[in-house]
Amino acid sequence: MAQGTRNGGNDRQKNPRSSSELLPDLLLALEGDREALGVLIGSFLTSYRSHLQHISDAVGAANAGSLEKSAHHFKGSLGIFCQTEALVLVQNLIEMGERNTLDQATQTLERLELEMVALAAALKAFIDR
Repeated sequence: MAQGTRNGGNDRQKNPRSSSELLPDLLLALEGDREALGVLIGSFLTSYRSHLQHISDAVGAANAGSLEKSAHHFKGSLGIFCQTEALVLVQNLIEMGERNTLDQATQTLERLELEMVALAAALKAFIDR
């Protein structure tokens, strides 16, 4: 099995898709139900800060196991809405936790937080259309 196939995030990293590209597909999967998509987006916008806080807590405590677990949990919901740099950064945090190599975790988290500001704005704009 190829490395990109074994690690679910790698294929997405090679062909990233922005939220503006994914949301029409999500809307189609929901049979055009914009209200349902709005609920999903709203739920994500409400919860993503909590996910980032758990990741931040793990990084601050230098707790590799908690970082891996928190980042992996966040990756699941994030991957629904974006397959861009934010998802790559979360995957990097997961791998840092798995390897117990946290020397770049703070910088990676800071970049992720910036990416999330942009993603949140794009998701809010989609809801407001």
